[in-house]
This record gives sequence, C-alpha cells and structure tokens, in this order.
Amino acid sequence: MGSALIDTGRWAEADDLLEEAATLAAVHKLRHLEIDVEALRVTLQALRGQPAVMPADPAWTAVGLEENRATHARLLHAAGTAAAAAGDFDGAFRHFRLLFDGDGAPLHYFLSHRSVADLAAAAQRTGQWEEAARIVAAVRTALGPRPTTRMTLLLHHAAALTGDPKDAEHHFRLATVNPVGEEWPLARAQARLHYAQWLRRRRRPLDARPLLATALESFTRLGAIGLAEEARGELRASGVATSPAPADPLAGLTAQQRQIVRLAAQGLRNREIAEQLMLSPRTVSYHLYNVYPKLGVSSRNQLRALLGDL
Repeated sequence: MGSALIDTGRWAEADDLLEEAATLAAVHKLRHLEIDVEALRVTLQALRGQPAVMPADPAWTAVGLEENRATHARLLHAAGTAAAAAGDFDGAFRHFRLLFDGDGAPLHYFLSHRSVADLAAAAQRTGQWEEAARIVAAVRTALGPRPTTRMTLLLHHAAALTGDPKDAEHHFRLATVNPVGEEWPLARAQARLHYAQWLRRRRRPLDARPLLATALESFTRLGAIGLAEEARGELRASGVATSPAPADPLAGLTAQQRQIVRLAAQGLRNREIAEQLMLSPRTVSYHLYNVYPKLGVSSRNQLRALLGDL
C-alpha cells in the first residue's frame, strides 16, 4: 500500500501509513517489515529532495535477502533513488543494475521491472547506454507481447534514453501521450522532463517548453523539490523566466503533526482531534504549541488561511 501511494502521488497519505506500519512493526518485532518500511521512507525522502540516509549496514543482513527478494529490491531501489537525488549517478546505476543478474533476469519478478526507466536514466547520465539497453531488451522479452500499460510506458521511456537515437522521439512520445499515464504522476513527469531535455539538446526549445512547464507543475504539486528545480533550470535555459518555488510550510513537520494541523485547520477542537487520532488532548495541545511558531501562525483561523493557500 505504501508503494502504491508513492507511485500514484499520494505522498502525505504514504507518510501516515508508513509511520503507522513502522510503529506496528516495532511493537510486534517484525524486522522484515521494519526494513521494508524504512526503504520506502528513504525513497520518499529522496524524491522530495530531503537528505535520505539508507538503513545502517545491519539492515542488509537482518533478514535473508535471498529468501526475501522484495525487501532486497526495495533496499536497492531506495539506495539508487537516494544516490540519484544526491547527484551520484554512478552509484545510482550500480544499485539499479543489481536489480537484475548478469543476463538481465530480475531479482524480483515485478519490482525489478518497475525500475527499468530509473536504470536507463542513470545510464544516460553515466554513458552506460549499452549495458542498460541490454537490460531493457531483456525486460521487454520477459514481459512478452502484452505488458501492462504501466510497464509499456516505462519501457518506452527507457528505450528513448538508451535505444537507437533515431527512434528516441518515437519512444518519448509513446511514453508521454497516453492519458492513462497520469495515474503515475511522478513517472509521467520524469518522462516529460527527459523528453524536454532531449529536445533542448537538439535546439528545439519551443517544443521543450510545454513539456517542462507541465513537468514542473507535477513535481511542485508532489513536493519533489529537487526534480522541480531541475525542471525550472531547464525552463530558464529554454528562455522562460521562472520564479522560485514557494517553500512548503508543512515540510518540517512529522506525519502526526501534519494530521493534527489539518484537523485543527478544519475547526476541530483539541479533544475532538485527540479522539480521532487516539491521542490525549494534552498531546494535541503540546504539538500545536510547538507547531504554531514554525508555521508563523497563532490561531486556528490563521492556520485555516495558511492551508487554504497551499
């Protein structure tokens, strides 16, 4: 569920669910689940452009990764996403590449395949197109003639980045025009960004601008700060003046604090919030006392106005 919420752009809900799952895993000593949740949290932090620290080394050996390949795949994807967000594209390629064996067979039967466009993007940055193209071809063969819509879009995106240059625009268009792709807003925005970068390198800035503007809007709405800045820089380079993105005032709050703030902004009293979140009224009051100065407000009315502008 956490993975689905991240992929479909419902990141605030993912925060809340992952926090709940982490608590349950800790209480019941479900070490396997703890690592899965931590890997997803790192992935989400990296996508937001926040410092993302992978679980300590023991996490990689706390469960048998050969027997728990989904956990292994999530750890590798998180490490690759964090490396790419930090600008370490060699590290990103190395981690995404480990999702497949030497012949291109997937470590995990569907999680590995979903990282094929991430692998291609890292390869494009590091000059390892041929190796990535071999993996893309292996994935296409493994999925057969009728892959899912999601995998079809990801394969076109990956092929545009690593395949024959004369076919790149064809694949980029197929990766970005199907309206069903809007169900996965991050992947769709990344495809548009990469297509626009390809167009700019071919001195077609007018064609790149609408793609960049749409990608920037998607990244900003999601809260993908690093990717939004990359899109904004590409827009400036294409001749469009852009303004800095407004900071998200809730970004520095915990998932529980965000829940409390949203409910308070809706007009609920502390006791009502406490009942809904299964907390004590004193805990709710304590959180609001600490959160108000961070948000620059002093009342629920101001809080409602602030959230109404977001």
